[in-house]
Amino acid sequence: MESWPRASQSRSGGSRLPAPTGSATTGPDRLHLIADVHTDDAYRKLAVRPHLRTGDGVRLTVMTAADRDRLMERADQLASLGFVSSAEQILLRAYYAYALPEGGAYDLIAELHTNRGSETEAARWTEAKRHLLARTSSSLAGRNPE
Repeated sequence: MESWPRASQSRSGGSRLPAPTGSATTGPDRLHLIADVHTDDAYRKLAVRPHLRTGDGVRLTVMTAADRDRLMERADQLASLGFVSSAEQILLRAYYAYALPEGGAYDLIAELHTNRGSETEAARWTEAKRHLLARTSSSLAGRNPE
């Protein structure tokens, strides 16, 4: 049975594990796991074993205003040439290069579309963010606010 590394940071996007050997480090190859785990003795036994070695995790840099401007300009240029999907992909991949806040890549795409006058597309990406991060009102219904 394979041993999978545990997440070492919060959901804020502060660090990522490097991609497996032979895969692109800026690509969309990710595995999302959501688990409802009871902390019993079996879990504690598994959780105490560290699976990451020093250097396995990489702290990502914070996106500066200049980085953001360059990225948005590049995406806008692509969109202006008709490569809207490619522009969106560049902004999505910022997740792998920068310590963005949760959902930050979706915010960049929504901003791109807003700046280009496409409120429909901006709203679509804003809704995608809400849905993918489980922030829709229907996904919050019945949850205990604690």
